[in-house]
Amino acid sequence: MVSDDSSLLTGGQPALFLIPSNSDRQLRDTIAATVGSDDMVAVTDHSPAYVADQLQQQLIAIMQWNDHLNNLLDQDCMNVDLLRASEPLLQSFVALCDATFSYICTTPRHAPIDDESAYFVEHRRFSSTAIRHIQELGFSQSSRRLDWTTAKSADQTVFGFPALYHPFYRHNRFASLLIMVSPTEVNTYQRFLFEILAKKIDVCLTRHWARENPFEQRYTYFLKEILEGNVPGRSSLEEHASLHQMPVDGIFEVMLIDKTWQAGSVSLLAKRVIGLEPEVKVTFDGNRLTVLLHVKPGRGEQLDAMEKTLFQLTRDLKMNIGLSERFDYLGDAAFGLEQARIALEYGKKHFRRYCTGAVSDSLAEVVFRFRRYFPYFALDPFADRAKIIAQMAVAKNPLLKLRRADEEHGTADYELLRVFLMEECRSGAVCERMHLHRNTLAYRLEKIRRLLGETLEDADTRIFLRVLYFIAE
Repeated sequence: MVSDDSSLLTGGQPALFLIPSNSDRQLRDTIAATVGSDDMVAVTDHSPAYVADQLQQQLIAIMQWNDHLNNLLDQDCMNVDLLRASEPLLQSFVALCDATFSYICTTPRHAPIDDESAYFVEHRRFSSTAIRHIQELGFSQSSRRLDWTTAKSADQTVFGFPALYHPFYRHNRFASLLIMVSPTEVNTYQRFLFEILAKKIDVCLTRHWARENPFEQRYTYFLKEILEGNVPGRSSLEEHASLHQMPVDGIFEVMLIDKTWQAGSVSLLAKRVIGLEPEVKVTFDGNRLTVLLHVKPGRGEQLDAMEKTLFQLTRDLKMNIGLSERFDYLGDAAFGLEQARIALEYGKKHFRRYCTGAVSDSLAEVVFRFRRYFPYFALDPFADRAKIIAQMAVAKNPLLKLRRADEEHGTADYELLRVFLMEECRSGAVCERMHLHRNTLAYRLEKIRRLLGETLEDADTRIFLRVLYFIAE
């Protein structure tokens, strides 16, 4: 009830009593002392009818907004849809960040009003100073018993403006933080709207948190097993991969990223990688992030584009990347990771001739691509030679194809290639030792090239194959 008649205040119905702005202070104090605990007093020159009409319009707007949010939730909306629908009513900058304090979404058209909010929008994450302040304020440590009606009003340490905060938890861990920065002092009306929005966000996070947080996705644990070499038989691998929505065949590549502290943390970098290339799979070990890239067969140019995007991120943040060779079966991911690790370790030692390739000069100091054709790691005086030989022995050995072909067709190409390599590709010496005509030698070498998929004209390839012969013997 809205009224300017003090006799109505004793009627038992909660009321908003209007006091004319030209009334004396004694009258105001008297009225304030007689109102009930559920009553409110306002000083205004507007009539009760006008004030009641304005209140009714606001209440209708709130109810319509609440109904609209419920409809969006029924349609399986995302968090940004809720913020977009709330912007006209909130009239404040609102952002939702994840557990790494990186970007999920903000009010789309309401400009940030302070430097920290502007940084958040531009970089899609908080600055390191703001993250430290937020952690000091304890939002990520708040009681897990918080319900949706609780919103924190904090000091102006982080934003320099009045702000409301609401932390969310998933699986007993801090998962997200909803923030509203107000250009004026936070009032009861703003707090009420913020609490309603927090309830809706909570429902939406329950549905979509795994999608927005890369380390909450089911495939992470499966991918770790694959990268550690715990690979079952092909039929079993296909079954498990299907459950985790991962492909088994195609074009794969493993990317190992070091110096992740340049991005703030490995988890924050993972979020940025997922944001740039949603199709990649990520996991981490310590401070290194492992990224599994995949495209369908025959889409090598698409993989090139994915590489380019992530290379740009690496250059901007001054991190290092080790790249494996491309492979066509998910079960080979563990060896791909080992290749990426070798490229990263030896690339940083400036063995760039053997690690880099197909990257621009501006990336030559940060991107290292594995080239297995030169066994430079076998020449490292500080390396474990037994381990290196074992790794090479279990790797994809092209000579095994040659041996199987000889067994199936009764040929001797395995021995022919060995002699060809030991004689330093001198055709005359090979023909004399193997009792072959030059045309026959050329024909059989071409057949070997097609079978192995290797180019024997490349010196590094020949050295690699010779080392494999030495290991076999």
